[in-house]
Amino acid sequence: MATELNLAEQQERKRLASELHDHLQHLLVLGKIKIGQGKRHAQSIPALMEAMQQVDEVLADALRYTRTLVAELSPAVLRDLGLPAALKWLAEYMQKLALTVTVSVPEQFPATLPEDQAVLLFQSVRELLINASKYAGTGAAAVTMQCGDEELRIHVRDEGAGFDSTAAAAGTAPGGPSSKFGLFSIRERMAALGGSFDVISAPGQGTTATLTLPLLPAA
Repeated sequence: MATELNLAEQQERKRLASELHDHLQHLLVLGKIKIGQGKRHAQSIPALMEAMQQVDEVLADALRYTRTLVAELSPAVLRDLGLPAALKWLAEYMQKLALTVTVSVPEQFPATLPEDQAVLLFQSVRELLINASKYAGTGAAAVTMQCGDEELRIHVRDEGAGFDSTAAAAGTAPGGPSSKFGLFSIRERMAALGGSFDVISAPGQGTTATLTLPLLPAA
């Protein structure tokens, strides 16, 4: 059931991203073109020119926000270039949340991951990095991918405040309900794929989260 829910969620994310990209973004671009045409005829009317400039800026902000939503819902880099490239893109994205992320991935990535598994790993790493930006009290984190013949491991490490990992297992970790549910959701979905999710942490000693996924032999 967890796997089916994950697949359904990914399909819905892709559908919403497609709707935003194919329709809303195009409408916003068209609006900016029309405003640009109008501004050329409004130069002799300062008040009208100022109003049109303000509308142009609002449309530009809406277009940037829409592009951000599309990237968050279904990152094109993950679909087109694979998980290692997507993790590097995620590191750049996290700078918006004042978190500097160092990413280490294998130069060769022989594993061909099914799309649902790649998306789940990507979303799990993103969830862990967002938690670090909110609760770790540090501006830095590291993501390390290790790929063997039989399994794939991703470590997400921060040197922040840390927490009692025993409390986390009991559901009383810091960070509020959304953080606790996020960790629980990651663990359940990894287990549904035959993998695992482990967290090692202690107060004042940072946090290391490890995602482990068995790899299917190449056909």
